[in-house]
Amino acid sequence: MPTTPFGNAMQNREATPESIRDDVATFAADLGASMPTFVPLRVPSDAAEIGREQNMFRQCRAYKGSPLFGRAISLADDLYAVAEFHCVVATSVGLIDVTPGNAGEHRILFAAYPTIADDGGGLHRPNIRARLYGTWAKKAQLDANISAATERDAATAARNGVTLRQLLLSRMARTPFEARIDDYLRAEGKLEAMFVAAHDGAGGLDPTRLAGLRAESDRVDRKRNDVYAEADRLKAANAHQPR
Repeated sequence: MPTTPFGNAMQNREATPESIRDDVATFAADLGASMPTFVPLRVPSDAAEIGREQNMFRQCRAYKGSPLFGRAISLADDLYAVAEFHCVVATSVGLIDVTPGNAGEHRILFAAYPTIADDGGGLHRPNIRARLYGTWAKKAQLDANISAATERDAATAARNGVTLRQLLLSRMARTPFEARIDDYLRAEGKLEAMFVAAHDGAGGLDPTRLAGLRAESDRVDRKRNDVYAEADRLKAANAHQPR
């Protein structure tokens, strides 16, 4: 479930990946999470009505399980990855996800934070993103750069809602399209931080901030749609290249 409620889901290509690729495993490691695993959905019919957190703790009681916090990982084609702060139910027979997700999906890809307990902040925490497009050939250099990164770099990445790897990647030589993806990811991260700050502590949003948040959300949506449109254009152009 996105942190920002105004986005146009029909235009969003973020979905659970079909497999755990090397770049997805690297993304999970960059989050400080465990190796991701697929978790089946078992969503009660009234989950959307009673609210996300109430549903989670009710299902923990029903399954005699406990909440396990981590990140649900989605991909937007091969463009970028998104890690949503998420919670599943840990039972004696395995993990289950009881939260409504993307229509038509029957499982999520979940990377657990086994040592994180509920600190009272609930599930209103910003997503974390990173570009996948054009990154694998740069992995060795990025690994070296990460080793030399500073605490200030890590703080900047967190403030922008991206991984440290993504921050350092955005400082390397890029194509115009790669720069466009990075610009969108940074804008999305800043927007989600605004939404988290605007939560009123009871699951709602400060009504005095809604107009500004909606306008900024629309602007970020346009950036995302521009990324998708350029990806489609490049794909079509490559398809017509002589082999």
